[in-house]
Amino acid sequence: MTTHQTLSAGMTLTEEWASQLGAFSGVSMPCHPTHAIMVVAGHSGHGKSTFFRSCPYAYVVNADCSSASEVTRALVWPGIRSDGTLVSANPSHPGNVDAGIPLGTSLTWPLIEEKKKILIQMAHKNVPNRPRIVVLDTVDLAYRLVQAWMVQTRNAELASKGSPPVSDFNELYGKSAWPESYAHIMNFIFDLRNAGYGVGLVYHLGNKDYYEGDSKKRLTNVPLVPDNLWNNVYKHAEIVACVEQKFIKKPVAKILRDAKGNPVLDPQTKEPRTTTVVEEVTEHHLTFESGSLSTLTKKRAEMPSSILLSKQNPWADFENAYNLALAASKGPTP
Repeated sequence: MTTHQTLSAGMTLTEEWASQLGAFSGVSMPCHPTHAIMVVAGHSGHGKSTFFRSCPYAYVVNADCSSASEVTRALVWPGIRSDGTLVSANPSHPGNVDAGIPLGTSLTWPLIEEKKKILIQMAHKNVPNRPRIVVLDTVDLAYRLVQAWMVQTRNAELASKGSPPVSDFNELYGKSAWPESYAHIMNFIFDLRNAGYGVGLVYHLGNKDYYEGDSKKRLTNVPLVPDNLWNNVYKHAEIVACVEQKFIKKPVAKILRDAKGNPVLDPQTKEPRTTTVVEEVTEHHLTFESGSLSTLTKKRAEMPSSILLSKQNPWADFENAYNLALAASKGPTP
């Protein structure tokens, strides 16, 4: 049993320490997802990017350089013109992607770092209506940009010394290159986090082959980044969820039509007659507990095991479920 000594002024020692140290005790400290480190993983085409691009508070770094058929609510950079050119928004035509300003180069890690610096400057100046959460989509492609930039930097150093260049990342300066490459991703996360932003991180899931002796084994549903990079991010993330595509058989009401395709009307009500048929529909879920994916996930509030994501606004579906979970639990315990 915990006991507290009482001071002469009627304040417990715990309260006295809190007063002197600026600390809190006995309260919950719920954090909105846009101010947390949040990881979303999933297989290609399952809706990971669509999820974050539907968040109206997000700035999405499109490291995959992927196109999108849906209208985004987030700020997305770089955009992609219809001819495949990577572009930044043109201030004279902000809503016209095809009128965007070409990057003039392929996407590089230094270009992403420049955007990070601008976001941090915005936070320091307390610019109103700035993004709340910065999304790296995806980490696996951003990590390749880090590796390519490290090789380019190293080759510039070697050229200045008259030495031959390295051909790829594996030829860099020994094993120390790996933790250095991870550090660039981690610094991106923590620099933004320390400036007050939430950070969203998108990962592709896939299969990895490995050997036990002479036997080839396969791991399924694993993040397609080095294990150490995934572990470094995972231990700091507050929310880790997976987007899963499910094929569900559901009864669907269909209007009866005649041989000419016209609706068959009810003779009394004059309304179209319907019949119920069973169809297979595709659903997308944000999951926290689903088979082998359960080992990847974690959460702070008592979220549902699965949240059905609509095509129209998947972020709002998640946000509503998160707020309901916080209200039900009165916030996560500190």
